[in-house]
Amino acid sequence: MQKEILKKIENKIVFYLMVFYPIWISVGRFIPFVETILTLLIGCVLAVQQLPKKKTFIKYALIAVLLIISYYMYPVTDKHIEHAKMIIIFFMSIDAINSGLYLRSIRKIFKYRNTILVQIVCILLINILLVFCDYGYSADYEKIWHIKAFQGIYSDPHQCAYHICVLIIFMMWISQIKYSKYHIFIILGLEYCVLITGARVPSFAAIVLGAIYFIDNFVKTKKNDVDQKSQYMIKLLITIMLFIIAAILIMNFTAFGKKMLVSIDNGNFDNGRSSLRTTDLEFFSTSTVFHKIFGSGTDAVRAYHASLKYGQEIWSHNDFLQIICGMGIIMLVLYCWSWIKLLIHSKRISINACAIVITMIMVSFMNGLYIHSRLVFVIPLLVMYMQYNASKHCN
Repeated sequence: MQKEILKKIENKIVFYLMVFYPIWISVGRFIPFVETILTLLIGCVLAVQQLPKKKTFIKYALIAVLLIISYYMYPVTDKHIEHAKMIIIFFMSIDAINSGLYLRSIRKIFKYRNTILVQIVCILLINILLVFCDYGYSADYEKIWHIKAFQGIYSDPHQCAYHICVLIIFMMWISQIKYSKYHIFIILGLEYCVLITGARVPSFAAIVLGAIYFIDNFVKTKKNDVDQKSQYMIKLLITIMLFIIAAILIMNFTAFGKKMLVSIDNGNFDNGRSSLRTTDLEFFSTSTVFHKIFGSGTDAVRAYHASLKYGQEIWSHNDFLQIICGMGIIMLVLYCWSWIKLLIHSKRISINACAIVITMIMVSFMNGLYIHSRLVFVIPLLVMYMQYNASKHCN
């Protein structure tokens, strides 16, 4: 009886979490406590899936111990606690890909796709309106980047780009369930909002997701449907031409393109990330053996960045270096193993699934990913989409 009640409560939480996920992730700028509630809900549904299992319980007990040790290496602010919550969500999300949580989530998307679609359309329309208002742009990022950086209804341009990637993933599922012609305009609108943020790495991720969406809905067909190779080749050539035209438009008329061109002209393609990586490697190499194993603390890494000439108190913007410096070698091994497991899982699905996981690994290296837990939480949905799509086109 007690188990049934707990199961019903869990199902209710999953329902409210997944069906209203687009709204949850889009109102944090206006209702700050929503972010805390959302993190709590995500943590609860993931913990219910993982902690009852003996192996995973031991794993997360080890992770908790490592995080506590690294925190006490430099207990200055609560930034380490924020990163700890996000890294735990990352581990649990990847581990839960074989659990019933995401299968139930997909069933919710199937059943309530229209409710989710209405939310996405409303969010898109509000963001489009903010394109024409100063309120929709970040003054702080404009000072740094010297371009108009769109942030929409989100707290900053990077958050805007990463959160809209989540909406694109939901649209990919909705269109696979039942495609409508107007869906392409929603995708184009979402892509546009990402590209005018100027956030290059999440924009790259959004472009990859958009390309997959376009190929799945306009190029790829069932094997039995393609009687003549010429039909497929015509579709492919048209797609390539459209991608070339899109690339020209993106590079010349969006903040993403302008920032890319300016970076190339200045010889600063990675926007100073290489010097930040060098700094982190120096920090790690000069730390003690104990700090190498257990980490120096997230705040220690931030403080080291701030201590340098022209430095700022920022995190590494690279998951691998932030983890090895702030949380230690053991935590880095666990983090890398999670990606390896996901790659092995995706390899069984298709080459395309592997490509999307590799894309996410590139994002985690070039700009950092685990801190963006709203996107991390739906990465299993993206991999399962690739699996669903592969099986659909093989039938």
